Amino acid sequence: LDEFRPEFELEWPKLQVGWLCRAIDIFLSRAMDQLHAVLEGAFQQLEMYGHCVVMSVHKWEMEAVRCFIHEREQAPPQAQAALDPDQLARLYPLRTRGSGYSVRL
Repeated sequence: LDEFRPEFELEWPKLQVGWLCRAIDIFLSRAMDQLHAVLEGAFQQLEMYGHCVVMSVHKWEMEAVRCFIHEREQAPPQAQAALDPDQLARLYPLRTRGSGYSVRL
């Protein structure tokens, strides 16, 4: 990777080779897909008003969990009353997904 450093160093001066190696590792090991599958399975098994605790030591995992939650978040009643359907669909993708459950932090 050091041979590519001059090409990307000017455009992305703060990018570190270690970050790039970690991103490649995550991609090749399909870690993101595995995390998504585990979360999907866990939430499908929860009973109504059940709780799920997710512990992580990596930033990318926490970001993936946040995205997962956002994609399945139920719009609060105030938002449903104040926003038009297009805005609601954009802000709360669950409305267009038709999932059998919703989540919240």
